[in-house]
This record gives sequence, C-alpha cells and structure tokens, in this order.
Amino acid sequence: MLFACTEKKDGKEVFDAPVREISSHIIIDQKSPVLIGRSGSISGVINNAVYIFDPWGNFCYTKYDITNDTAYRFCRIGHGPGEAVNVLTSISLFNKDNINYISVFDNYHCKFFFFNEKHIDDVYYAYESPALKRRMIADAFPLNDSLTLLRGIFGNNICMFLKNDKEENICLESFTKKGEDNVRRILKDANKFVLSPNNEFMIRITENGGLIEGFRIADTRLLPQFSHNYFDVICDENLSDTEDSRYGYIDVTASNDKIYALYDGGLVNRRNTYRSNMIHVYDMAGNMTEIFHLDRYVESIGVDLTDDRIFALTDNRNLVLFRLK
Repeated sequence: MLFACTEKKDGKEVFDAPVREISSHIIIDQKSPVLIGRSGSISGVINNAVYIFDPWGNFCYTKYDITNDTAYRFCRIGHGPGEAVNVLTSISLFNKDNINYISVFDNYHCKFFFFNEKHIDDVYYAYESPALKRRMIADAFPLNDSLTLLRGIFGNNICMFLKNDKEENICLESFTKKGEDNVRRILKDANKFVLSPNNEFMIRITENGGLIEGFRIADTRLLPQFSHNYFDVICDENLSDTEDSRYGYIDVTASNDKIYALYDGGLVNRRNTYRSNMIHVYDMAGNMTEIFHLDRYVESIGVDLTDDRIFALTDNRNLVLFRLK
C-alpha cells in the first residue's frame, strides 16, 4: 500500500491518504452496437443499471442494464407527448405509489418527466413546474412528493429548495470571488451537485478550482458537514482563463456512506485536458480515506449503492468497470 501526504511537490498538491491501484474492464467500446456520443457523461448508477446522458439521434439518455448486458435509449427529443428539448445531465430515483421512476428535468418546458424504471423506454408521467419558468436550472432532484432541490442561478446563490412548487429557501454563494458579474462567477465555478441515494447528503464540487464540500439535507436546509478548498479559481479580473488556470474536481459520485471525487488538478490549457486517473474517496464527514489510481484516464464516474463497483467513461467513449472489492 502506497501513501500520500498533504505537502506540495512541484507546486501541486499531494494528498494524505493510502493509495490503491485499480484495474479496469471494458464493458462497451466503439465496436459495440451501443454508441456513446461525444458529449456523454454518467448521470448515475441506480439499481444495477448505469444511466448515461447521451444525446444523439432521437434520444437523450442511455440506460445500460448491468445484469442483462442490455442497453435502452429513452427520453425522446422533440415537442410531442413524452418528448423533451433541453434536458439536464442529472437524474434521480423517485418512488411514487411503490413504483420506481427515473426523474428527468427539461429546461425548455420547465417540466419533470418520470420514466418507469422497469419500462424506461415507453412508460412515463410528467409534471410541469410553473415556479421554474424563466429560471436558470442546472440540476433538479425531486426528494419526495413535495420537496425539490435545485442547482442554478438564483440571484447571488446557486441552490434553491422548492416546497409544493413554491420557493422555500435559497443558499450557497459562488466559489469564484473575482469580477462583478455574479452570473459569470457562478458559470466560472462550473459547479456540480450530487446526492447520496438515500437523499440524506448533498455534495458540491467546482471544476474550476479545488473545492469539495458536503451538506446534510434537513427538510429545506443544508447543514454543512465539511468543506475542503485545495486551491482557488485561477483567472484574470475578466474571469478568463490564464496560463496558470487549473481544473479541480471534474466529477463526483456518492453512495450512502462514501464520496468518490475525480480529481484533475492540471492546467486547463494543456493537451489531453479534462480527464483524470485519480479518485479521492471521502467519508461523509469529509475525511479522505483512500485514493484510487486508475489504470486509464476517465472523464465521468458513477458508483453503485454497495461501493463494489465504479463505472466510468473514458476519453475515447468506452464504458469501463473498476471493481473495488
């Protein structure tokens, strides 16, 4: 077992946690009949299936059934019944009347689509949210029948709770502090939210910077659990990248007990940017417990509920599996 420390070496962070080498297995490659588009990213691993934001052809997402080695395309693109125009990359599991649904939000129609998990390609219901009209929404997570957690741009903040489709609480400021335009600050952050499967925790990362923080969800409040800021967003006064600008965490996924954060740490303006072979593992108190060194570079990750497997998309659009146990 290798170990890392918290000192800096050659100007870069070296982290204090045991290091484990992890090998991969290709599940879907470019020879497969299942095509993964260039803009694909893993939206989540839910009940033995990998959900990929994968807009190409007539659909927005791909569901890969791990057990049956079968892929389904769902959420048709268009303006007809059950069709969406501008969906988010984030999805979530939503249970209603003892049926599991995959929740998708379409910004264009301000509408949630709930696709039946067992009949993902043809059974759904929809709910339009008047409270979200003319809002800038980037993540949308229905927590239960009345409560929704959102990431977007809400004045000077990025997080909003809706309760019974009414604004209940707005919180969390931008991480970037330069410049006067708060919308541009928030966009510069390139924030991402991810929830634990039990909806008890919310994790926030910023791609442009070294921020990762965790919160416990308590009704319409976020209770801070930890915040780690490894370096600031590096930009000029106009919020433009400089030769020293760096990526921090570029993706994150979580089980109910652990957080897996894909750390880049490299320069934005470099060859083969926005990919990594390093995953930082945290507990929900924010302690870094382990570091995975992967045998290949990946751009997007998702973990299963039991912390047994991490699925990832590589830079050449292969879907790969890393077994952790």
